Amino acid sequence: MATSQPDLPPAPLDGVRVLDLTHYIAGPYATKWLATLGADVVKVERPSSGDPLRAAGPFPPGGEGDREQGGHFLYLNTGKRSVALDLATAEGRDAALHLAAQSDVVIESFAPGRLDAFGLGYERLAEANPALVLTSISNFGQDGPYRDVRASEIVIFGMGGLMSLIGYDDEPPLKFGGYQAMYMGGLSALTATMLALTRAELHGAGSHVDVSIFEGMVSSHFQSMVQYEYTGGVQRRTRAMMVFPCSDGFAGLLVQEHQWQRLIEVLDVPELRDERFATGLQRRENYGELEAILLAWSLPRTKQEIYEAGQNAGLPFSFFATVDDILVSPQYEARDFFAPVEHPVAGTYRYPGSPVRFDGRVPEAGRAPLLGEHTVEVLGAAGLSASAIAAISEGNGS
Repeated sequence: MATSQPDLPPAPLDGVRVLDLTHYIAGPYATKWLATLGADVVKVERPSSGDPLRAAGPFPPGGEGDREQGGHFLYLNTGKRSVALDLATAEGRDAALHLAAQSDVVIESFAPGRLDAFGLGYERLAEANPALVLTSISNFGQDGPYRDVRASEIVIFGMGGLMSLIGYDDEPPLKFGGYQAMYMGGLSALTATMLALTRAELHGAGSHVDVSIFEGMVSSHFQSMVQYEYTGGVQRRTRAMMVFPCSDGFAGLLVQEHQWQRLIEVLDVPELRDERFATGLQRRENYGELEAILLAWSLPRTKQEIYEAGQNAGLPFSFFATVDDILVSPQYEARDFFAPVEHPVAGTYRYPGSPVRFDGRVPEAGRAPLLGEHTVEVLGAAGLSASAIAAISEGNGS
């Protein structure tokens, strides 16, 4: 088991203050990693309802609809402090401006123009704090003809072009599972924020960072753009990996042209030496017959057997892990990747950890906050008077 080393330097972002005005997935994912890396992240939430993701689940048995137990929210908001502020009120906006003036970074994911409508746009924030980094995350960016177009994960995947490359050419296009576009947008925001923060620290210059989730999606399949620019050809969906069912799941046999003969040796299937399968082009033309031969080999075997057969021969065979496989993976276990996190309402669950280590240390972010849990603490430390805090709390219905 991996162990932490004593007397290590502070976390990379220790001392950095972040005001989190994000909700749903992309923005909270970015601020989650800022918190994991040591920043003090204060999440502003709507009084009574909080981040809408709190209501999205999944929920544990018996916790259906409980905004303190939604699994997605709990994972995306580890290590943050929650302040309940109503930005529709003058008191809420004034408090947010006060917090922004004392922050190094503000990250928001409102619809473009909404922050300006609150009186909290970049110019106003920069007046209060010239070195401030404001990162704005939106579906299509802060300008352009799509600026106000509503979007979801599948909209970004489809309009961003990536779906045209996923699946088989003779079947409808597919989307990756989960919310990969949103997570990619969050990582883009994280990277850009870190760069802007570095510039602010070196030169005292603030920045307004404009992150477009849509543009990040197009950047992720630039190879298809290169092919089109060079040849005029539109990249089509292909069977780049041969995916086959086995006795307990699925496995993938991915080999390059120069590895085909080695594959034949590993599988020890004489029919594969037929001239119909001699080249990649011939294998594609005769894929139906090839598939039948490979199915007869794969079906009696387990995915672990197939994986080991290829890897032991230096071929990149893979098995397709399900969640229960992942949770018992010896690689994750050796690196302490999954860690139990205790929450006062939801209980204790294992969450994915950080994929990076600093000086051998696994960053620990802590748990997600209860709605408004730190309102009095944060506003008091920011210098708001007891009467101002009381007025905000009363306006929040608490």
